[in-house]
Amino acid sequence: MQAIQDQVATESYWGDVIGLSITPRNLKSALAFALIFDTAIQHGKYNFLIPKTETDLGVAPKSRVGENGVTEQQFIAKLAQNRQDNLKALAAKLNLPGMVKRGDFWVNLVASNDWNLQGDANGNVNINGKIIQVRNPT
Repeated sequence: MQAIQDQVATESYWGDVIGLSITPRNLKSALAFALIFDTAIQHGKYNFLIPKTETDLGVAPKSRVGENGVTEQQFIAKLAQNRQDNLKALAAKLNLPGMVKRGDFWVNLVASNDWNLQGDANGNVNINGKIIQVRNPT
C-alpha cells in the first residue's frame, strides 16, 4: 500500500507542484520543496495558502523570490505560519487536535534554519518525537 501511495503522490502531485508553485517562484531549498509538496498533498495542488502568503507579503502572484522584494526564507516562513494557523483553526473547528502537530512541525523546521533538510549536527530530525536520520538513512 505504501508503494502505491508513493507512486500516486509522485505521479499526481510532484510534477504539478513543481510547475504550479515552485518553478514560477524560483524556490530552491529542499525545505521549500518539502513544505509545498506536503501542503499540496494535504490541501490540494490549488490550495489557497500560497496565494494568501503572497497577499500577506504584498507580492505579485507567482512572482520570483529575490526579485519581488522578499527572500525565499521570508516566503517559506510566512507560508509555514499561514499553514500552522489554518491547521489550528481546522483542528478547533473539527475537534481534531492532532492536526496541530503538522503545522507546528513545519514552523519549527523553518525556525531551525535547516533549509537543506540535513537535520541537526548528527543528521537527525525530530518528527513528532521520533528521531529520523536524514543524512544516512537506513
